[in-house]
Amino acid sequence: MANENSLPKPVLSETSEEYLRELAHMAFARKRIIIGTTLLIFACTILIAFFWPPRYMVEGKILVKGKKIEKSPEVLEDTQIRTFEVTSQDLTSELQIIRSRDLIEHTVLALAQKGEYYTKADTQGTKLTEAIEHILKNLNTDVVNDSNVIRVQLYGNNPSRELVILNELMRQYVMFRSGIFNPSEAVDFYGAQTTSFEKDLLHTEQELLRVYNKGGSADPKKDIEFNLQLKADLERQLDAFMTSEIEKESFVSYLNRMLDSEQVQFFSFIDVPSINSLSEDLQQLMMQKGDLLRVYTPEADKVVYLDEQISHTYMLLKNEVEAYKEREQATLDSVRQQIDSYDKRLKRINNRLMQLNVQLIEANRIERKLALFEHSFDTFAKRLEEARISNTSNADNLFSLSILSKPYFSGIPVFPNKRTLIPLGLFVGLLTGFSLGFLAEYFDHTIKKPEDALRHTGLPMVMSIPILEDK
Repeated sequence: MANENSLPKPVLSETSEEYLRELAHMAFARKRIIIGTTLLIFACTILIAFFWPPRYMVEGKILVKGKKIEKSPEVLEDTQIRTFEVTSQDLTSELQIIRSRDLIEHTVLALAQKGEYYTKADTQGTKLTEAIEHILKNLNTDVVNDSNVIRVQLYGNNPSRELVILNELMRQYVMFRSGIFNPSEAVDFYGAQTTSFEKDLLHTEQELLRVYNKGGSADPKKDIEFNLQLKADLERQLDAFMTSEIEKESFVSYLNRMLDSEQVQFFSFIDVPSINSLSEDLQQLMMQKGDLLRVYTPEADKVVYLDEQISHTYMLLKNEVEAYKEREQATLDSVRQQIDSYDKRLKRINNRLMQLNVQLIEANRIERKLALFEHSFDTFAKRLEEARISNTSNADNLFSLSILSKPYFSGIPVFPNKRTLIPLGLFVGLLTGFSLGFLAEYFDHTIKKPEDALRHTGLPMVMSIPILEDK
């Protein structure tokens, strides 16, 4: 048998560090997984590229311009002309106008009136809502970087239809925007609404005052907090009194049992000077009696005389204890009265808390309504002033806009784009195939190469037998 020391020691081959060789070996060993995965993903990409319903986009652009306020001929010549610049907030406002539901609704109604892609039935009830939601879902608006140009894009499966809708949308936007900045009869409408909400405010305020008068609290929330704190304090004090009641009741019961006992009790546990003094006297007499009984019989005169003194002292002690018990009983009765008083106060506080909670709930309800009326009143009052200013100045003409680019269709679907999708699918297929092949090879711990046998067992390979597959 060969000596183990004579066997060659395993030496790591330099070629095992050649990653390209390892990668090539992995690719060859897992070629079925790599090729199958690549073909599967590439086939799916081909199917999507040629059979997926195409999605198109039409696009238009709007230019928002700041206008100059021309000076009047009557003003001095050195008066400067003011230019109102378009800010990012102005552009954001324009984007919100384009995406407003009212503008979309006007667009749908206008197209239905023309008989283009929408019918009269599409402008009723849920059909109109669905049409508006469909357009909003496929509508995209943004601002071109470093410009005052708004880009409006509409996506869909029918580019002709989307082109008509976007054309009408941009036309309606111009008219809708003009109506927003200079509404007709706005002063009368906002004036009527302001007056109506002012009456609602007065009525609601009177209703709130009635609630406060009825509840008897100007600030029920603070009163609730105060009563809750008071209730907590009373409950702590009540708990202390109830504990004292239990202790006093047990102590009085114990005194009664001691007083009713046939045996002589010294009551030394009572910390009262008079009782302690009598208890000590009684104990001394009892000790003297014990000493006498060692010499005399119980019928002896000295013993009888000492018994009389013991009886008299014990009677005085019991009287003192009885008086002490009465004081403890009085204290117990006082504690019970305090408990009853605290119980009644807690019940009154609970009732008051219930009333305050009812008042708070009702007051909160009215205050919410009052806040709503106040907000509505303020809003319509501001709108009224804005409408008055708009009717007496050219504030609505501070900004103008123009259609920079009418809606157009590029002719190429945004998805699926064959020129982009097919190479991407091939790349993703190869990447996924190699990844799966690498994982399969990484988690396969079987011996596949002579180097593996040498690395894992330390034994050289003598020969290898290939696997013969049955055909």
